[in-house]
Amino acid sequence: MADPQVPLASQPTSTKMKYRMVALDLDGTLLNSEHTLSECTKAYLRYLDKQGITIIIATGRAICTVYDTILDLKLPQAIPVVCSNGAEGLLCSLSADGTSIDSERLFYTPVPEVVAKRTLSLSKELGFVTQYYVGDNVYADPQTSEHFELTNLYKELTGSQTKFVSDDFQKAQELGLPSKQLVLCPDAEQDRLIDVFTKEFSSEHYRIGSQQPTIVRGHLGWFMEVLHPDVNKGDGLKNMCSHLNIPLAECIAFGDGDNDLEFLQMAGKGIAMKNARDVIKAIADEVIDLSNDEDGVVETLRRVEKEGKLLFTGHSKDKQ
Repeated sequence: MADPQVPLASQPTSTKMKYRMVALDLDGTLLNSEHTLSECTKAYLRYLDKQGITIIIATGRAICTVYDTILDLKLPQAIPVVCSNGAEGLLCSLSADGTSIDSERLFYTPVPEVVAKRTLSLSKELGFVTQYYVGDNVYADPQTSEHFELTNLYKELTGSQTKFVSDDFQKAQELGLPSKQLVLCPDAEQDRLIDVFTKEFSSEHYRIGSQQPTIVRGHLGWFMEVLHPDVNKGDGLKNMCSHLNIPLAECIAFGDGDNDLEFLQMAGKGIAMKNARDVIKAIADEVIDLSNDEDGVVETLRRVEKEGKLLFTGHSKDKQ
């Protein structure tokens, strides 16, 4: 593997460089199986940032579980983040001392109130545990040992500081509508959970316009997400590109899970990881032969760079 801190020795002279934005899913794509960034990944993304490439994070995670990754990357430029599977878009910048993050919300499409309330009650009726995401907080209502096991497993996966509630989410709901809701369940119950919620939300009562709420299958098998009907990572990417005034055609995106389907389709080029789900491989423009544990994103971007398909402009401060 080439030294990640050393740029390619010679840049192609092609004038047909295309991509000036790199949009990256986190779990299963940019992050390795330990849910961390490799040193190679951090060094190369900093190099691309210096060359004027816009690095975007696009994830199903809530923003509060993305902060550690942003702090670890330490990019000098603000990082656009599409989170909660496209429900929220923010511009995140490191503080002056590099120890915290300042964020500016660009767009927000929360779960409709009637859907949010029914998700809480139906999950309770089925005996499952729900997580409610609002602002920088994640709230959960575990009642059994299995509930606590699942919520703790999710905390380990994302690093979330989940707050346990015993008031039936009353205070959480007073803070506002959630960007998303997660219903956690045993692996064997995922299909039934999704079937019950899909049938329930097919009712006209829960439709927004002509659409029913979006339900996303958790690719790890033990959870399901509920979102506003207009929300998916593809539309989240589209909204972010509009705010940044960058054409979607000039974006190259990487993903692996079911929630990356619209995301990869929306980008100018959608790339599926070696470890991606088959449904994602089927719609991707390219399937690479490297996984998230093999620095697949970095090695592919190095190839794209060598082919002259990255539009290097350098940031204004580097030109002075």
